[in-house]
Amino acid sequence: MRPVSSYLMALCCLLLVSSAWAQPQTPAQRGPMTETIKGTLKEIQEKGRSKTLVITDELGGEKEFLLTPKIQFQIEAPGVPELIVPGRFVSGSGTLTNNQIFVSQINVYFLAPGQKPPAGGVKQSPRMAGASVNGYDLAGVVGEMGQSMDYPDYTMVALKVPGRVPPIMLEKNVRVNVISFDTDMAKPGSAVELEVQPLKGDRVNLLKATVTLEEPITGDPSGEAGAKPATAEDKKD
Repeated sequence: MRPVSSYLMALCCLLLVSSAWAQPQTPAQRGPMTETIKGTLKEIQEKGRSKTLVITDELGGEKEFLLTPKIQFQIEAPGVPELIVPGRFVSGSGTLTNNQIFVSQINVYFLAPGQKPPAGGVKQSPRMAGASVNGYDLAGVVGEMGQSMDYPDYTMVALKVPGRVPPIMLEKNVRVNVISFDTDMAKPGSAVELEVQPLKGDRVNLLKATVTLEEPITGDPSGEAGAKPATAEDKKD
């Protein structure tokens, strides 16, 4: 997997900062040492405007953590190309060829309620050993989409970003990774990984929580039916 550039990391941080339930910690806040706790999501309890993450750790113990704005919370899941639609925020990396950026893998974001996406942008990737000199990082809200006349197996995407940028060319079977900051998308039984800072008295301070869904997201979770898991027919395709 290609390393995430500092540019895309900065854009993801902007997304997290704007979320009521996902704000990244600075190194000073995180402290000199962190530990990882793995387990299974039991539930996210809601009481008024507060939310509490409840997990079962690998030893079978139950742990609870209040989700505050200082905690970075996100959900990750595989997705499908149909999730890439106008108005949705995406990010990724690609290669510039013939004044077009060709992309084989892309991140699709589902923002928390009331969260606004950052401005985004397209810029050349930092130089890395073994990487293409024509590599570009991109992020932004999807604008117009259409089939490419010159490349019929690709979908042309225009991002709503400042300045004039090359069109994005998505492969027919582009790999989609869903990233969500909406706690409503978390499903009990999913794998959870916590980054915590040890405190005195066997206590820990939760810094980051990542919930990983196994089933692909194939529909818009903002609808009444919620996130739509893949069906048997979807998997055949």
